[in-house]
Amino acid sequence: MKYSILTALLVLGTAFATAEDKPAAAKPEAAKEIMLFNGKSLDDWESVDVGGSGEVELEGGLMIINQGENVSGAIYKKAAALPTTNYEITLEAKRMQGRYKDDEWYAIKLRVTPKNLSVWLGDKQIIDEDIEGKKISVRSGPIESYLPLSLTTFNTTAAIRNVKLTPITEPK
Repeated sequence: MKYSILTALLVLGTAFATAEDKPAAAKPEAAKEIMLFNGKSLDDWESVDVGGSGEVELEGGLMIINQGENVSGAIYKKAAALPTTNYEITLEAKRMQGRYKDDEWYAIKLRVTPKNLSVWLGDKQIIDEDIEGKKISVRSGPIESYLPLSLTTFNTTAAIRNVKLTPITEPK
């Protein structure tokens, strides 16, 4: 599960980090949490098929990314309105079918600042990468179809819930 979740988060984080640095708006409402997926609709998400991708469905309040031949997932259609730095994205995910442990929910947090990209799986920080002065990108190929913000899996079926973005005013 760790590797599929990391794939999703790295696409998520690197995609936004590759965009021009556009600080979060300094408005009072900028610090409010933005619900990206609330379990009621996939209207803000668009499934992407790069050839053999699994379908993305809403089932029982969960976003289900079905297993495909390789990469499967959905793009957040309102990404242009979101900050590209100084934010955290949190979500819960579980593998439903794949090569590792199934049916266990994982709390995931991604933090992106101009200087750092960090990921937590539960309470354990698993990525802490200084990015200041570095060019951040994704490898060329089908994964580019999922830019700038997406939830993806690789060769597994996953359930996703409670996807939120919270602008942060200063790096933590």
